[in-house]
Amino acid sequence: PVGVFSIVKFADENIGWGCRNDPMKIFKTTDGGASWLVNYEPWAPITSIFFLFVNHGWFSHVSGNLLYTSNGGESWTVRYPSQFWHMEDIYFFDTLNGVACGDFGAPSMSGNFRTTSGGANWELVQTPATPVYSLCFLNDSIGWCGGMDSIYKTADAGQNWVALQGNVNGLILKIKFLNESNGWLSTFGGNNLYFTSDGGNSWNLKLS
Repeated sequence: PVGVFSIVKFADENIGWGCRNDPMKIFKTTDGGASWLVNYEPWAPITSIFFLFVNHGWFSHVSGNLLYTSNGGESWTVRYPSQFWHMEDIYFFDTLNGVACGDFGAPSMSGNFRTTSGGANWELVQTPATPVYSLCFLNDSIGWCGGMDSIYKTADAGQNWVALQGNVNGLILKIKFLNESNGWLSTFGGNNLYFTSDGGNSWNLKLS
């Protein structure tokens, strides 16, 4: 048995990835989840998975490092961006350009970053007032990120972020938009689920 996954992502209807943190293993399925095989054993818990295509994917570590594959997991390259203490979430527009949020520096601070090197190096573009943990992009320009009592939006692929006056309290674990108006987010602690129909400017509690 594969146990309980902390993260599951599918690259298409058949090929998917699951991560288990105790013990730490990355699994792959090629039959839509009917069966899973161990693909890799990381040395730190995985915080996010992003696949641009079926073969090109990144896994971020709680340690701040990245695993990258260009052949569907047949081999992996470890990338050590020196900027991060803790990488939380990642998104890539192509094989070189991407966005991440995470903690950096000493004492630790939270930030939004951009890369033009496939994740080998990152540029700090923003230090929000509160930590950010989750990214969501609707297309190659428009995206959102959420953290502690805060939501930010970008219209230029993560180069600049604007704080939204959303009425959400708590740590935002996941944020997802279906289009530029309608989106959902979940918060930690109260296990609350919120919905917005105005692009994130206001939120309605749907489940608590």
